[in-house]
Amino acid sequence: MPHAKHNAIWHLFSGIPGEIEFAARQYRGKTQEISTVLNRLFENYQMEGIPMAYTMEDFKKDYVKENLGVLSPDDVLQQFSPDDRLRGLAPNEVLNNFSVEEIRQYLEKKQREI
Repeated sequence: MPHAKHNAIWHLFSGIPGEIEFAARQYRGKTQEISTVLNRLFENYQMEGIPMAYTMEDFKKDYVKENLGVLSPDDVLQQFSPDDRLRGLAPNEVLNNFSVEEIRQYLEKKQREI
């Protein structure tokens, strides 16, 4: 691929250090979102010191891990259904969060529905 400003984006993903350096100097993202992605890509290249395959999926996972703390627990929980939130929990792990009276009332209500 010829070294030209309009080809810079392609050089970013070449995995060749010299090509990546050229692209980093030449390419300017058109949107804030792509700039964020590219900045993270550059950081990863610098951290590793070697070219590496880094996919958009890798970026998304890393970004969420690094920024999860800015969300409140309620914000995070709203992203999942009740079934998803309970998946993997043993019944006693769930029931320990309720009083005996609340459990008894729930069971009585379920009995009336049968």
